[in-house]
This record gives sequence, C-alpha cells and structure tokens, in this order.
Amino acid sequence: MEVNRKDFLEILEKAMLAVLKKEHTALGCFVFEDDFIYSYNTEMMIAHKLPFEFENKFMVKADDLHKLLKKIPDEKIELLLKEKALQIKTKNLTANIQIITEGSFYKEIMKAHTKEEKWTNAPTNLYTGFEMCYMPDNNSYYVGICAKEDRMMSMDGRLCGIYQLESEIGDFWIDNNAIKTILKIFPGKIDYVKYIDNSWICFKKDNLIFSCRKIEDKKFNFEKFEGLFTKYAKKDTDVSSIFPDEFVNVIDRASLFAFNNKVISIEFLPGKITCKSDDKKNNFTETIQWKEKIETNILFRSDYSFFVYALKRTSHFYLKEKPEYGKNEGKHIVFFTPGYNYKLIMKSLGD
Repeated sequence: MEVNRKDFLEILEKAMLAVLKKEHTALGCFVFEDDFIYSYNTEMMIAHKLPFEFENKFMVKADDLHKLLKKIPDEKIELLLKEKALQIKTKNLTANIQIITEGSFYKEIMKAHTKEEKWTNAPTNLYTGFEMCYMPDNNSYYVGICAKEDRMMSMDGRLCGIYQLESEIGDFWIDNNAIKTILKIFPGKIDYVKYIDNSWICFKKDNLIFSCRKIEDKKFNFEKFEGLFTKYAKKDTDVSSIFPDEFVNVIDRASLFAFNNKVISIEFLPGKITCKSDDKKNNFTETIQWKEKIETNILFRSDYSFFVYALKRTSHFYLKEKPEYGKNEGKHIVFFTPGYNYKLIMKSLGD
C-alpha cells in the first residue's frame, strides 16, 4: 500500500515516546494490529489509529523503522508485509525490516485501552491543568501530579500548586514521565478519559490514545496539602501586587552568582524591588520599580528556579509573613491567576 511518509513519520514520532529503545522484546517494538499502531513499556502505552490497515498482526523493531523513515527523502512510500519482514519501497530504494516474534504481547491490555466503551468527557481545561501543575525538576517523594475530583495538585516541599478543573475527573496520581509525554503528544487539549482496573488511566484526542499506570494516590496527602491554601488564603491586610514584566530577566541575571548555584534574595520595598545574589566570590544587585507602589519591607530568599517557574504561570501574588503563623514557618509568597483557578505557594528559605 502507498502511504504519505511525512504523515506516517509523525505518528511514529509520538509512538516512540513509549518505546524502550535498547529492548529486543516487544517493549522495543511497534505493534501493528488492525488499523492501530501500539508502543508500550511497563508504565505507559501509546496507541494511534492509522489511515491504513495491515492484514495481519506483527511487530518490528521501533528504532529501525523510525530511523529509516527519517532518512528517506521521498514523499510517498510503499509498505508491503512479507512473510518475515516489513518491506519499505520507493522508486530507488528497498528496505526489509525483520518481523519480531510475538513474545510478550499485551493484547488484552491494548484492546482494553482502545475500546470505544467507558470513555467520558475530560474537563475542557485538563491539558492546561497539566501545564500549570507540572514541576519538571521535582525530585521529592511527591513527584508528579495528583488529581482529586475537580482539582489537580503538585508539590515538592517548598512549592505547592493547585489548579481548579472545570469538571470532575476522578482521583489519580501519575509521575512526571507520564506528564511530560502528555504535554508533548497532545496538541493543547484532551477530549476523553477513562480508567482501567483502577491501575491505568487513559487519555484520548482524535486518533491518539495515551495510557499510564497510576501511583497509589492514597499516599499523596491531598487533603493536608489542600489545607495550606485555606491557611494561606488572601486577606484584605495582605500585601498584593504584580511583578514587573522585566523581573523574570532580573532573576535570570541574578542566578549567575546565586549561592550554591541556586539561592537569591528578593527585597520587597515601597516603590521598588531589589534582587541580590552572592556566591562568596561574586555578587549582584539589581533594582526595578513596581508598577503599583506597595507598602512593605520584606526580605525573601529562595531558589531562583522557583521564581522562574512561578513567573511563567502568573505575575500576580500576595505575601504572607510569619508572625501570623508561628515562629518557624517563615514567609510565603502565594502566586495566583486572576480568578484564582490556579494558586502556587512558595516558602522562603528564611532570612
């Protein structure tokens, strides 16, 4: 059959994200069955509906097929299923890629994930929730995103973010590898979701399905962390403002001399904000003006990357000082989006 190489390659690029490249078993293969291509490992699976269909089920080494299609210059290619190989032909080229013995084939799992039954509409802002809550540098016990009913949350000890979904999605906790894949393969929106045996969650848009294993969400103390947002809720007496647009660039410059390559100091002052860093050999100070004058004088120390992370999401914030909450709790900045559908608590490292 003749297929468009570019369109087929785009499908393979997505499927490659679940392939274990050094595996010589099914975990390193593309599986073709009916009009679907599958790739999977022990933690995730990708299924994509194809615009064509082979007569028989078979597997080929994913890396071999992917690399070949990337190097073929022709717009159209011909795919032929032989007895022991998948043949790829163009006007001047013929390549045969060996068919792999079936081995461990997750047929039941694959069929369960692609069945049309049990899919429910995903919250319309689910993809945005993943974008907002994803903490790529999180190395804590709570790595990933946990969802409960209509809220999503992520936390790593000094940052805790929560996002309000527009409808309920149920309860799950998935790791950063799954979230990174979701953000890469879905074009800005997820249409459907379903659960399988309380151990897998599946997401679908158009002809693409991504499934991943759930982490035991009972170990994520959602209610406790959610209570922080009640504890640090905004009051009329709290200092609130908007960081200037240039502030993220100031943070970037200060990071060059950050203590331990991480820590910077921010002074919140009436009319201006000063950013400082000192790595014991070099030091840096830069001051910019507030858009709106604030009446406070607070020193806040934090990992510069936390500020960069927060400012990519919103520039709105309010301050919480320790006298209200006890001696050892430090200071907190609460970032929020207008409408409060997203909040992020950042804890100070102390004075």
